[in-house]
Amino acid sequence: MVRVGKRKTAHGFQWGSLWAALGGLLVGMGTAGGCSPVTAYSQQKNTLLRPVQMPPDAVGLEVFFVRVPLADREANETLWSQVDEQALPASLRRELLKNGFRAAVVGTPVPVSLARLLKMCDSASAAEQEGVNRVRVEEAQTVEPWISGRRLSLRPGCRSEVIASGLYDEMTILRPETQGVGGQTFRKAQGLFGLYAQPMRDGRVQVELVPEVHYGEPAQRWVGDQGMFRVEIRRERQMFPDLAIRSLLAPGEILLLSCVPEREGSLGWYFFTQTSSGDPQQKLLLVRLAQTQHDGLFSPEESLPDVSSAAQPPPP
Repeated sequence: MVRVGKRKTAHGFQWGSLWAALGGLLVGMGTAGGCSPVTAYSQQKNTLLRPVQMPPDAVGLEVFFVRVPLADREANETLWSQVDEQALPASLRRELLKNGFRAAVVGTPVPVSLARLLKMCDSASAAEQEGVNRVRVEEAQTVEPWISGRRLSLRPGCRSEVIASGLYDEMTILRPETQGVGGQTFRKAQGLFGLYAQPMRDGRVQVELVPEVHYGEPAQRWVGDQGMFRVEIRRERQMFPDLAIRSLLAPGEILLLSCVPEREGSLGWYFFTQTSSGDPQQKLLLVRLAQTQHDGLFSPEESLPDVSSAAQPPPP
């Protein structure tokens, strides 16, 4: 169970306290999200553990999940009244809602309701106390922590994946169609997001999340890459580009995603709900821009290349 201490300034909660408490749950900044080796240097000779230096065009992201009881009032009502859903286009919000998703941008400082959900408080709720007992006593091997996440370095044109759901033996997705509601079934399926980041000259970063369903058995497939073909072992994937979420984030801002609990069987419902120890639970995904190395005051006049997923779609 993760207990996060509270640290508050005149402007609100700070993220340092959260990441300090997560400690062992977080994977350190690495090259998994990048496309080229990371150059490391050290003034000490014969040192194996050297400080990491990010590529000059890379950005640092913090990606983590928060689990709450399904249809929790604070996570589905109070929180959304304190974040900015209108930062996303109205047409996209309508499509997301039809497919069981909900998304918004969280500014700084962190809203009080989100701080409580992130356990940035001294007191624990009754549900949290029950979770502590369950994790520590009853079924410690099968219950995940309430908060889990990782840090990654991502370069323009490179792709990272955020695993949103567990593996379903069968996933029957209900999607709205012109004539009503249609269904599509995937076997041995899992929900993921393709994650991309495009730095802007003004210091902001366009973060993009594309919902995908990976299904079937892994197999060798030919993939086109930079004018060449290579063999890749992976499963089949179904992408949903019409639900791609793109948002410009300033350092410290967060892209928040979750589901609409009432839309059972929707894509968002499969991505953001689960059952743990018999209890239905809901997940919130937060993608925070932690670091960017571009600043409008110091960047050169020429624009950065556009290598978003729209310009270079991932292999089918």
